[in-house]
Amino acid sequence: MLRILQREEWQEAILKNRDLNINEESAFIDVLRNLTSLDPVYFIYQANNKAIISFIAYTKGEQIRHPSHFFYSAFWIENNLSDTQYCQYLYEFISALVKQYDTIEIKLPIDVLDIRPFLWNKFSITNYYTYIKKLDKLDYHSVTEKNIRKVKKLGYTCVREKMNGESLNVNLQLFSDLKVYGKRKIANIGKLMMALSGQGYLESFNCYKDDELIASNLILLDEKFKIAYTLLLNKTSRINKDDVHSLLHDFFFTQLKEDGYSYVDLLGADMKNIASFKSRFKTDLKPHFLVRYNKRKVYIDNGVDKIKSLAKLILKRFT
Repeated sequence: MLRILQREEWQEAILKNRDLNINEESAFIDVLRNLTSLDPVYFIYQANNKAIISFIAYTKGEQIRHPSHFFYSAFWIENNLSDTQYCQYLYEFISALVKQYDTIEIKLPIDVLDIRPFLWNKFSITNYYTYIKKLDKLDYHSVTEKNIRKVKKLGYTCVREKMNGESLNVNLQLFSDLKVYGKRKIANIGKLMMALSGQGYLESFNCYKDDELIASNLILLDEKFKIAYTLLLNKTSRINKDDVHSLLHDFFFTQLKEDGYSYVDLLGADMKNIASFKSRFKTDLKPHFLVRYNKRKVYIDNGVDKIKSLAKLILKRFT
């Protein structure tokens, strides 16, 4: 049965079975709500009084929107289910959801791989990839290890510190350089990073030379589950050809391993050059899915299918 609960009641129900994920914590939810003006709605699907599926939907009217491409949706499904149970429960959950909303967008976390119930409910699927770096063993491709040794001899220093205006601006400059976002969008990303940093979710891993900032990486830290997510990375100058990015990755991998983190999600493996760089850290490639539902499109597609079926019947009668 699908239910909508108030936040405190929803969190209490979740905590009976498991800990809250980082994007289910009140402070994290408030950051997204305040910056997007979307209303969080707390869904829980239960069977035999046990939580089977949970989802925090960020809504505006009859739309469920994904609030930020930097994060996976706060979507969870019990992993100890039979194939029949999984398909039945998830199908029923989605079917109830599409009755309430005209458009739905969910960025599924990497552990949700069976998307058949979404397809059966006429969702469109976009396939993405990311790289996972497990921190139990810090060995890399020989070329990367050679580059790290070379850069270490050039006087670079890596530091883990609280994000400041300089490190934030270096990372935001990436969007201006690539011309992928306008000024307003970039400013909103900056506000998001500052809010996450203010709540203690975000740290900056920086590379300096002669006290000058050369490169910066903003990393989201899930302290409870010991998972890190690389949100942004950029150099201050495209002229500098030293492989400081590899040096910086080795630095934060080592730091996080010492702190007991299990893995880092490098958040992206779709662009060819970036994928090639990240793969050299001996990472694991993982797919993940963005699922979308549009009620109007489904109605149109269903109508077109009916017309095609009718046309085939008519043609069959006269042939």
